[in-house]
Amino acid sequence: PPTIPAFGGRFNISNGSVRRIDADGSEKIVITNVEFKADAVSLEKPLSYQLGFTSGDGSGSFSAAGTMAISRDDPLNLEALRAKAEMHIKNWEVQDVLTILAQRGDYPSGSGRLNAELNISGSPADKLDLEGHLSLDTLKLWGGLLGSDKPSIKKIAIDLDASGNRQKLA
Repeated sequence: PPTIPAFGGRFNISNGSVRRIDADGSEKIVITNVEFKADAVSLEKPLSYQLGFTSGDGSGSFSAAGTMAISRDDPLNLEALRAKAEMHIKNWEVQDVLTILAQRGDYPSGSGRLNAELNISGSPADKLDLEGHLSLDTLKLWGGLLGSDKPSIKKIAIDLDASGNRQKLA
């Protein structure tokens, strides 16, 4: 298998932002205050990371922290990756995400507020565990494959406790 040289270092992004550019050329900031830190000391220790940002309208936030350990003998083998992550989404307006998807396919546009607490751990080669809670408030959808239908849902709440691999999900 191909090999990569051992390396170590720290990677930081501070005060970043992400803009959406529509077909008409108009721009909108959809993510602000991006803070990302990754620490890859060596192949002997897991890479650790922290990521956080705020929604463009300033009302929602996302944060994640975790570790990823790669195979020392085969670092390019993603199947051998072992990961652990904790994610938090608070009051995120999904309209910008749905707009981006709608521009790239026959997906509906929409709006709603997402909240989530998720924990992921494991390896694609072995088993991945997913635990947490998602809720979506005042979901409204329109366009795309929905045609003229405009469904709305007051609240969706999902408790997750799943475990699986490529062959089986429990």
